[in-house]
Amino acid sequence: MKNTLLATLVALSIPCAVQAQNIEDYKVSCEAEAACNTFDVTYEETGEEVAQTRRTRRTRSTSQGLFKDNFVGGGAGIFFGDGLDLGVLGHVFAGTRYNEYIGGEIEFTFGFAGTDSFGGFLGDTETATFLGFYFNPRFEYKFKNSNITAFVAPGIGLSRFSVGNDFVDVSDTDFDFQIKAGAMFPIGEKLNAYGQGRIQNTFDTFGVDGGILFNL
Repeated sequence: MKNTLLATLVALSIPCAVQAQNIEDYKVSCEAEAACNTFDVTYEETGEEVAQTRRTRRTRSTSQGLFKDNFVGGGAGIFFGDGLDLGVLGHVFAGTRYNEYIGGEIEFTFGFAGTDSFGGFLGDTETATFLGFYFNPRFEYKFKNSNITAFVAPGIGLSRFSVGNDFVDVSDTDFDFQIKAGAMFPIGEKLNAYGQGRIQNTFDTFGVDGGILFNL
């Protein structure tokens, strides 16, 4: 009788134990699933943030927009040309970059040089003055693993020269074009020093100059 009662109790306790174990497994499963879901959401959000950051960086490198990366600068140098003695040329400019490769600038140049091209009726060699106003598309390329940036800027505009004395004055304003190319490197947080060569159509002049570019 005792053995029969014991066997009956054991038989009844097995389903209860199995049911309790199933409940615990279910709780663990639910907790694990919730954690996994939280991880999935966090991972997806993090992945989306990284993707958005990459898209933003790619967009900035591709197109910054006009008037968002501006600069000004100026400098001076020497030049010579057909019928001219060695002259001095100064320049100031202001511009903007569309992206890291393409930009544009407006430039004002001013200089003087001795000339004997008009000596027939002006007498001895006189000093000619030069003024120029140009629009220059600007193309830049920064070398990898280097702080040096190369640039080239062809331009079109107007130039004016005048030469004379107390008795005779000769002046002319005409369409002009130029091209300048060089390299620049940083000397401060926003300052860059540059050197460049310049060719202008007026008097077939060639010059070299240098200056400072300031990023606004």
